[in-house]
Amino acid sequence: MLNASYFPSTKEQDKRNEIILSLINLLESEGAAWNDNLPLVLNSDGSVSFKENADKDITYLKSKDVLYLNSYATAQNCFDELVEKFSLGDYSASDALKIASVCYSLKKISFSAANPFTVADSVSPTLAAKIKENSSFYRGVDINVTTARHYTDGTIAPHIIGITGKLNESEYKDRTDAYKAESADQNLTTEQKTTLSLRAYAMDDTIGKFGLESAMEDYLRGTNGIMTTTTASDGTKTSEITREPVDGDTVILTLDSVLQKKVQDSLAAFVERYRDKDAIPAVGSAVVMDVNTGAVLACATYPSYDLNTYYQNSRLSQRIKALRFGTELL
Repeated sequence: MLNASYFPSTKEQDKRNEIILSLINLLESEGAAWNDNLPLVLNSDGSVSFKENADKDITYLKSKDVLYLNSYATAQNCFDELVEKFSLGDYSASDALKIASVCYSLKKISFSAANPFTVADSVSPTLAAKIKENSSFYRGVDINVTTARHYTDGTIAPHIIGITGKLNESEYKDRTDAYKAESADQNLTTEQKTTLSLRAYAMDDTIGKFGLESAMEDYLRGTNGIMTTTTASDGTKTSEITREPVDGDTVILTLDSVLQKKVQDSLAAFVERYRDKDAIPAVGSAVVMDVNTGAVLACATYPSYDLNTYYQNSRLSQRIKALRFGTELL
C-alpha cells in the first residue's frame, strides 16, 4: 500500500517513478499480481491500444481531470501525454506504462493520507520481508494486514450471502452524495460529524455487491480510526493512533446450514433427473420455512456457484450482474 504521508510528492516525480517501477518489478519477479487500472495495453509490436470493456476508464483518462484530451484521442495519444505528464521519457514503453498505471490510479482515488492506494492485495511473507528490508528506499510503501471474507463452504446459499468487491464509479458517487447529504444536517454534534466522516467511503474501498453483503452493508461496515502523523524539524515522521477503528456488527441468519446443504443437493438431483423430460428447464428453486414463525430455514436455487471462485469465473460474474440489472447476456 502507498501511504501519502511518506510517499514522495508530485514535486519529486522522478523519485516516485523510481520507487513505483522497482516495486512493480519486484512484485512481478515474485509472481504477485498488482492492481493495474490503466485502460491501456502494450502490444507485441510496440504499439499501444485501449483495453477492452473499459469505456468508463478510457473516458476518465481523456477527461480534464487527467489528460484533458479530445474524446477522439487515440490510445497512443493518451500514452504520449502520460509520458509527458509523469516525466517518463527516459523509460522503455513497457516500464513507462507500469509507472503511468500507478500514477493514474493515484490521481483517480485522490491519493492522500486519507486515501492510500493498494498496489497489490495479497503478497507472500517473503515479498513483504524484502520490501521491509529496503524500507529506506521504498518510502511510503507499507505492508498492511487486513481482514478478508473467508467462506468455509462458498457453495452454501451464495445468492443469499452475496459478495463484496471494490467500489465502482457509480457506487462511489452514490455513497459520496449520501455522505454529503447526511453531513449537511446542522443538528449533528461534533462527535457525530466525526463518526460520519470516518464511515465515508474512499475510492478503493470494498462494498457489498449483492445479497446480504449489500443489504446489510451499513451494519457490516465498521468505522475507520484516526492516525496522526507528526513531522519533526529534521523531516522525521512519526505516527500514532489517536482513535481506534470500530468493527462492524454481526448479522445472524435463520438459515440452517445443514438443512440448506441438503435442500441444495436434493434440488440439484431433482433438476438433473428431470431436465430432459417434458422439456423442463434445467433450473429450479426451493424454500423451506418454519410454519410457526415464518422464518426461512433454507432457500436454494439451481444452478448455483461457489463464492470462493466467483471472481475467477468472469462469465459467471457477468451473467449474475446481467440478471441483477434485468439485462440479458448472450
